[in-house]
Amino acid sequence: MVEGSKSSMITQQEKEEILLLIQGTIKQTEAILDKFETQKKLITSLEEQLAYYKGIHDDLPYQQAEEIIAQAREDADYIVYDALVQAEKVEMGTTFVKRELFIFKDRLRNLLEREWKILEDLEHLQEKE
Repeated sequence: MVEGSKSSMITQQEKEEILLLIQGTIKQTEAILDKFETQKKLITSLEEQLAYYKGIHDDLPYQQAEEIIAQAREDADYIVYDALVQAEKVEMGTTFVKRELFIFKDRLRNLLEREWKILEDLEHLQEKE
């Protein structure tokens, strides 16, 4: 009875694999967040450039200013879109990490319950002796 319980326990190797998977996912999520922050700064910079170009509108011929503003808007739209895509990836990564953490917790809980059952069985056997 005790030996049968041991075969269903999570091995140390399985625990290490789960931990490596979680750590890898966390690193990927952090990299995506870093890229997102970089893009956010770039958006701010482009918005500042747009404000600057709007400020010099009077100094430039109207058509040239409109072209610059249109290009800045296009660049800003692209960056916002890319940032949204990255944010979605971060959200998906976060969901994945949460799911993996839930699975890990569930496996750990099951392992601990099996270990506790083994201890109770041993205690029960010792009481019979």
